[in-house]
Amino acid sequence: MATIRKRELPSGKFVWQCDYRDGAGKRRHKQFPTKKAADDFLLTARGQVRAGTHVADSQSKTIDQAAKLWLAQVEKDGKERATVDRYTETYEKQVKPRFGATKLNAVTTPSLQTFIDDLVGTMSLSSLKKVKGCLVSVFKYAVSRGLAAHNPAREVALPENNRGRKRPEMPTKEELRNILKYTPARWQPFVRLATVTGMRASELRGLKWS
Repeated sequence: MATIRKRELPSGKFVWQCDYRDGAGKRRHKQFPTKKAADDFLLTARGQVRAGTHVADSQSKTIDQAAKLWLAQVEKDGKERATVDRYTETYEKQVKPRFGATKLNAVTTPSLQTFIDDLVGTMSLSSLKKVKGCLVSVFKYAVSRGLAAHNPAREVALPENNRGRKRPEMPTKEELRNILKYTPARWQPFVRLATVTGMRASELRGLKWS
């Protein structure tokens, strides 16, 4: 039988403690600052226990532990070395600094959404997709191995375009004059045309002599 009771800690602080049994019948408990938080947790935990997906805090792995297991599985599955390296780089540079030490069951969709929102403007949309893809894959692996109850990364939204990306800082007229001054003569027409028209590199490469 699950219960919620108010408990005084040695420090004199009061918390609400939820006592329940997991899917294996083992007694578990978790403390919360408010009764509502304890009630919400118990409601969720009961559903997870019935579904066989509940993972107690003490049994939950960190994102870093799960990511290492996932990456090892990706390599074992025979993915190309370049693919494994790309996954590893995305995890190590973007995800690990923010969530590496966090327990899987402590990560929520809102916390992941805030993380992605913070990255908007610092990288391209394609890079954002790689970060989200990494998170989705880590949790997908964790769920399949019984390490997590659900995949909170699936519902994370990405921006529809690059409008939120910071615009590059344009050189001043003086800086442009200096660029032209030190540009080799053979490249002068190319650089001048790019400077005056603002054409992209791909457009310039498509030009033909007439």
